[in-house]
Order: sequence, then structure tokens, then C-alpha cells
Amino acid sequence: MAGGGFEGFRRLAEGPTMNAILEELNDHARATAEGYRPLPQPPARESGEPAVSYGARILAFLLETSCTATVDDAGLELAEHTAMIVVSAREISELAIARISDVRHLIASALKARKVPSVDPVGVAVAPSAQNLGPMAPLAPPVPSLPPAGERVSINF
Repeated sequence: MAGGGFEGFRRLAEGPTMNAILEELNDHARATAEGYRPLPQPPARESGEPAVSYGARILAFLLETSCTATVDDAGLELAEHTAMIVVSAREISELAIARISDVRHLIASALKARKVPSVDPVGVAVAPSAQNLGPMAPLAPPVPSLPPAGERVSINF
């Protein structure tokens, strides 16, 4: 590897990718100095619009912005459903499948984070009479108990 890796990195650094990154950093610095930019808003659902069409528009919005904060749960679920339909197309490229997979992971994590926990952690508390001595507490043998005298079985050897 006679400097090939470094040369590739230098071409990447000098190319339009590095310029785009620097421009984005400058935009961020300007936005921070002027105040925060508003989050991108998803397209509104039109009356009479089919669910798959709206899901496709939300999916396109998520592919463009990767911003799930402003999309409601129903929109995220429709975009997830539409993404599965889009991936099943024969003429889709592997790069597009990978990008849609990334967006599906974003959708899943957003929906999981918004989900309300179903178990109340306060209701699972241990009874106050139970004493917890910790993991190194000595194990106490169970107290032996004998059945009442009339129920004892006599064993003779």
C-alpha cells in the first residue's frame, strides 16, 4: 500500500464532500449565532388522500431530512408500511434499500421511545417485611416441619 490509502483520503478531503461538510458547519455556526433553526415540518395529509400516498410522502420527507421529531405516530407507522412496499420493488438499487433500512431503524427507535411503559415500576416493589441482605448474605436452611402425628407414615426397615 504505497500511500494509496492516504491519497484516497486526500482526494476525499479536497473533493466536494469536504466542501459540503464545511458549508454545513458554517450554516450551523450562523444558525447558532442567530438562534436555532426551526425543525423541518412534514407535509400535511390532504383530504381524501390514500394512506399509502401519504406514507410515501412521509417516507420521502424522512429520507430527505431524517427528522422524526415532527412526524406523528400514525405518519411514522404509514411510512414504515410504505417502506416495506418500496423495498419489495424489483428495480430498486441496493443503495436505496440500505438508505430505506436506515430510515426504518429511525422510525422504529422513534416509536419505541414514544411508547409509554406498560409496567408501573412502583407497583413491582418488594414487600417491606422482606429483608434484603444482599448477594453475600448467608443462606439460611429452611425450617424443618413435620406433619401432624396422625398423618405420619411409619417406615420399618
